[in-house]
Amino acid sequence: PIWARSHAREEEERRALVTEHAGDIGPGQVFCWSWGYDQTNVYYFQVIAKHGQTVTLRGIAQSFVPGSEGFMSEHVEPSIGHFLIPRYESDNQGKPFTKRLQFTGDGRAYLSMEFGWCELWRGGSHYQSHYA
Repeated sequence: PIWARSHAREEEERRALVTEHAGDIGPGQVFCWSWGYDQTNVYYFQVIAKHGQTVTLRGIAQSFVPGSEGFMSEHVEPSIGHFLIPRYESDNQGKPFTKRLQFTGDGRAYLSMEFGWCELWRGGSHYQSHYA
């Protein structure tokens, strides 16, 4: 059937796109996870290893953009290479973890997270808000 050929062609194109863009991701690159309901939480993760389409990441610190502070908010940027250290046993923020790379239809890399997704950081800052 025609729909099967179309689906097979789309799948082949998607696989080619993944193969092409998966090679662009490697150690040192940063992913940003921004999520929240009443507030906007921003976390940065640095790639420390890659095997095929699986990356090992570790949380890194963030720094405030000077002059961006507002009422219980600010813009933040990743502090590349400044890895977080777990404060207690169940604190997963500083522990390495693995995720499988995924790609949007136009080839942008992302990681699936519990709340939303984590996208490749392309420079710049992110808005963050919080309660006192």
